[in-house]
This record gives sequence, structure tokens and C-alpha cells, in this order.
Amino acid sequence: MLNDASRFTRLSVAGTTVPLGLLIALSARGVSGASLSGTRILLVGALAVFVMLAWSITINVLTRRAERRLRATVAGGSNEVVTGHVTGIPTPGRVVRRRVARKHRPYAVGFPVPEHPPASIVVLTVLLGDRARRAAALVPASLTVSLGPGAHVWTLLHPDRPEVAVLDGRPNRQHPAADPRWAQVRIPSDLRVAGGLLGAAAAFVAGTAVGFALGWLVLAI
Repeated sequence: MLNDASRFTRLSVAGTTVPLGLLIALSARGVSGASLSGTRILLVGALAVFVMLAWSITINVLTRRAERRLRATVAGGSNEVVTGHVTGIPTPGRVVRRRVARKHRPYAVGFPVPEHPPASIVVLTVLLGDRARRAAALVPASLTVSLGPGAHVWTLLHPDRPEVAVLDGRPNRQHPAADPRWAQVRIPSDLRVAGGLLGAAAAFVAGTAVGFALGWLVLAI
């Protein structure tokens, strides 16, 4: 989800536009001069509302489930880094966004860290070799004031779970913004992670077409 949400985005867009296709089919049948009974009109309208509500609930559930999995993964991987079970890879990072994680404790190296929740989950762009990717870190809530979007930090990246990062505040290093790779690599944007405009447009058309076909079939019965 952090680095490739294209499938989820396309499914979300396609499902969301099915009701639109249903309503377009209803309008098209009316414009064509076909006689429409009140029952069929109500049936298509009710179907559009049902699909919209059902899909909204489904997307909400899937999103929350994915967020819980991500936070659990970050918590487990961060614990392995700070306890020395694995050796973190020093990596410069840049903050993308942050959110409160009330049920998880924070992790960091070189900072005072409370052993109890809440923490803030921070999504970062990190430089890994010759490419940039996104990772997440559970950081102390007291540090989030200085971790606004665009802030540069040092992190320790989990060697086996590259989506897991731990904030590294140890001194005697160059500033993470000074790494020349920031100007050389392609930085993943939200649009790129979501699969781009072309993929979203294709999903929009596909969802609308499915809704139109379904609505036309219901009205033709």
C-alpha cells in the first residue's frame, strides 16, 4: 500500500462509478423514448443507492484493515531494529505525512522514547541505493511538531522489511537533506503510488460501463 496502491485505487474508482453508469442507463432509456414503468425506475434508483453504500462500506473496511496491518508490521519491525535483532540501514528520509497511532508505542534511536502509546505514524520517502521509496515509522508524539511534511530526518531501515523505518537521532552526521540523490532519483508521489491518471481513467470508464450495462439490462427485462 505504501509504494503500490494501483490495484486498490482502480477497484475503488471502478466500484464508485457503477452507480453513475446505472443512472446514465436510466437517462439513456428515457431519451430513447422507451416506456419505463415506475417500478423499473425505482428499481434502478434503489440498485444505484445500494451499490454506492455497499461499495463505500467495503472500501472503508478494506482501508482500515490495510492500515491495521501496516501499523502492526511497522511496530514489529521497529521493535526488531531497536532491540538489535536486526541491524537497521542508515537511510536519509523526508516526511510525507503523519497521523496519530493511539494504540501503538513509539520507537526511535537517539531520542527519549516513552514505552507506552500513543505514537505518531509518519510516512516517509527514503533513499535506498539508487532509488526512492516510501516507508513508515512510529515516532514519539512529542517529536511530531518538528516532523511536518518536507522535514528531513535520518532513519534506520529494516533490512528485510523496507517499508519499516525507525527514526534515528544520533549526532555527528551530515544533514539528510544534503544527500545529492534527492535531486537525482524519481520521488514517488501520491499520484504515482495510486497508479497514475491513466489507470484511474480506465477504471472510471470500466465501472461506468458495467453500471450502464447492468442498468440497461434491468430496464429491458
